[in-house]
Amino acid sequence: MALSAKHRNENYHVYTILGDGELQEGQVWEAAMFAAHYGLDNLTAIVDNNGLQIDGKITEVCSPEPITDKFAAFGWHVITMNAHDFDDIERAFREAERITGQPVAIIQRSTKGKGVSFMENQVGWHGTAPNQEQYEQAMAELTAELKRLEALV
Repeated sequence: MALSAKHRNENYHVYTILGDGELQEGQVWEAAMFAAHYGLDNLTAIVDNNGLQIDGKITEVCSPEPITDKFAAFGWHVITMNAHDFDDIERAFREAERITGQPVAIIQRSTKGKGVSFMENQVGWHGTAPNQEQYEQAMAELTAELKRLEALV
């Protein structure tokens, strides 16, 4: 899509979201090499780097670390951010908007299930839906956190 936009002189930006476990797939790095080769500065990849994948911790399955170094080695401009800090998110995307001549990889450090006590950093929630009781507890915890944050403003 990003290459098509370049060839057609169309002004749009393509965003893709990748998980850190997904980075173990060869087609990700083939696409990364392709994007850098063609200077696709209208492409931004956001990598959710929470350290977990469906089979467990990435460090125990097949770690793609150091993720930042790998994207840089493939010719991407790399930005790191804290996925739970709105100011840092804004900073990262503003920086990405200014980059020309190469694709951008935003590596966001995150906590799986952030804000829900029984879900945080638990690999078992990778593809599992909460039951009604768990849903209500999760919503109560998230609502309380939202109220706490709103009080800070």
